[in-house]
Amino acid sequence: MFRKLDIRVIILVFISGLYPAVLLASNNWSLYPLQEILLLLIGTPSVVFLIGLVLFFCAKIIIFLLNVFLLKSKKIVLSSRLLQVISIFYSFAVMMYLLEPLNRSLLGGSSTLLLPIFLLILVVSFLIYRKKGISPFLLFFAILTVSASIQWGWAYYDLNTRTSAGSWYTAGKDHNDKIQLTKKPNIYLLVLEAYTNNHALQKIYNFDNSKFQEKLTQYGFAIHEDVFSNYRNTLTSLVSLFSMQHHYYSISTGKEDALGAREIIGGRGYNSIVDVLKRNGYSIQYISNSDYCYLIGPPIDYAYPERTIFKVFEVFQNETLNRFLSSHFKTYRRSKKKRKDRVYSPYQDALAVLKERISTASGSHEPYFTFFKNPYPGHFGANWDQISSGDLKDYTEKLKKSSEVIIDLSEYIINKDPNALVIWIGDHGVWRYRSVWHGDGDFHQNLKERDVDEELVSYDLFGTFFAVKTPKNIKLPDGPISHVNLFRYIFTALSDNKYPLSDRQLDESIFDRTSNLVAVKNGQPLSQWEDLKRK
Repeated sequence: MFRKLDIRVIILVFISGLYPAVLLASNNWSLYPLQEILLLLIGTPSVVFLIGLVLFFCAKIIIFLLNVFLLKSKKIVLSSRLLQVISIFYSFAVMMYLLEPLNRSLLGGSSTLLLPIFLLILVVSFLIYRKKGISPFLLFFAILTVSASIQWGWAYYDLNTRTSAGSWYTAGKDHNDKIQLTKKPNIYLLVLEAYTNNHALQKIYNFDNSKFQEKLTQYGFAIHEDVFSNYRNTLTSLVSLFSMQHHYYSISTGKEDALGAREIIGGRGYNSIVDVLKRNGYSIQYISNSDYCYLIGPPIDYAYPERTIFKVFEVFQNETLNRFLSSHFKTYRRSKKKRKDRVYSPYQDALAVLKERISTASGSHEPYFTFFKNPYPGHFGANWDQISSGDLKDYTEKLKKSSEVIIDLSEYIINKDPNALVIWIGDHGVWRYRSVWHGDGDFHQNLKERDVDEELVSYDLFGTFFAVKTPKNIKLPDGPISHVNLFRYIFTALSDNKYPLSDRQLDESIFDRTSNLVAVKNGQPLSQWEDLKRK
């Protein structure tokens, strides 16, 4: 029965599954660990081939039954040419199906033209096959696969060349290796998604958050108003916090992504904070409702949610596949037609796990460092001129709900672990003025034409909430605090000397343009942003 399956058909079917996997991997490789990428590249064409093999045997059986019951013959007839035509049609069907979201986006989001285009492809393919046979299709899919591979290789080389020079994130390793902590309280780093400070809330949203802040101070928290992130999105901001180094967007890949950031934050690469704490006897735990911002490495003792290797198949954005994997792996993802964001565990479940791990840390004889990434209140996704007054009000309502979570968790930590060091900090600003700088002129001209103040945009992109509660015998040094230097202050307070601050980085907020701009210096937003003078 296998004599009809010539090698050309096998190669065509296999490569029709390989090409979509390579194409999607070439655009998403930095999001997934190596073993997941390998599963994507091997698993996808293998499944496509197995499905094709099943269809081949089904066709054999159908023809056999037709011959037996209709033609009264037991001879199975499935010519090589017919099998080649079927394999060509199957290969294009696979490509169209696996790349359906991409094809739809190329058509402006419409799926109505996909079927007519597919039928046209089948007709043209049949006509080509009649004249040239199967060889042109083998060449076509091979060229597509090689092209995607070259694109992937170039992207990998280009970004690694730009980011690995000087190993920016290990620049402080020799210095960090000498940090010895004399005080070792449990540390809770609780990062809020786009929770801005009260100055920004008053200036941009006409909203006063003082009542919440007063309540938080009653629990022993000190609130610092003029705190600004060094970078303007989650990955670029958090990687500067955990590495305690500036990267000046050298790792930026566009689309708010950053090469190697997840590995560094998650401890797969050198993570300054984790390294110092591990050497000083801390256990490390990471908790969130999503592992979007980190890939967990060996130094992390506990992580939630637990990652499934099949998570890589979300790159296909296929509803059927997502539902299947979600039903078998609780932490795979939950996908909705109108919202394909990264959600791996319900938020309330993550909060419950956090409280369990707080209890674990508070009852332990060894110190714990707990990192919790809170997904709220969240930032704007639309451009500045598409945001309505209702959208602004919606943000403040989300902020109020997030404030309730902050109070609840703060109460819980204080009751369970009263001698802990607790940090609440936003990862970046809210982006009310997102893309206001786009236009024909330069950055300054475009803002001036739209009557938008540069200082206001500084608050919007970089202004962050920051509150800290320290044990009674620990006091943070005075001075402006930005994310890149936050743990220099923490380590200074815990080591009873100023050595950790001796390699302090510049407290600057950097805006990524063709030529980077400085928006904030030493906790002070600039009325006129300056060109960055260093690399």
